[in-house]
Amino acid sequence: DRKAQDEAAFPMRELDRFLCGVASAIPLELMPGENDPVNYLLPQQAFHPCLIPDSTKFTSVRRSPNPSEFSVGGQTFLGTSGQNVDDYMSYLPPVNSPAEETAQRLDVLESMLRFGHIAPTAPDTLASYPFSSTDPFVMKEWPTLFFAANQPSFSTKVVSEGTSSVRIITVPAFSSTREVVFVNIRTLEPQVLSIEISL
Repeated sequence: DRKAQDEAAFPMRELDRFLCGVASAIPLELMPGENDPVNYLLPQQAFHPCLIPDSTKFTSVRRSPNPSEFSVGGQTFLGTSGQNVDDYMSYLPPVNSPAEETAQRLDVLESMLRFGHIAPTAPDTLASYPFSSTDPFVMKEWPTLFFAANQPSFSTKVVSEGTSSVRIITVPAFSSTREVVFVNIRTLEPQVLSIEISL
């Protein structure tokens, strides 16, 4: 019925309204996640423009797939919405504290970087399209920043090999932490900002 459709569409309308406000000030990369209204299998396609019609009118809004690679200020960013890290974690022994889990998730990102593969558990336990000739999750070269979103907490370190170095970041899930991560494009130093929202 119409009421159910309106209720289902409400979150996307609110997102569209929010993005319009932000997009007037800064450029945005909008990547879907596990529970968003896009295809479930990785690589996930970008949000369809009909879902966020007003914000897609801004040239500063770029609808990206998941995983996504993009450049800002001469720096190459490569990231996912975090399903790859969550699935990889299911293969590891449980840890005893949140601090150990944070360190372990950062180690998982480093391992993926060193393997040269964004989703080593796909398609076995991480849902992905079957590709017969090429693997879209293979890294052809290291980015300058590699991140996974929707993680329990923020963490970061620099991974170096030879003359290459990469900043890796676990980006906390905003829905549970109310934290966002800003990155200085020149130095790649991250800064976490906590946002208080009263509902």
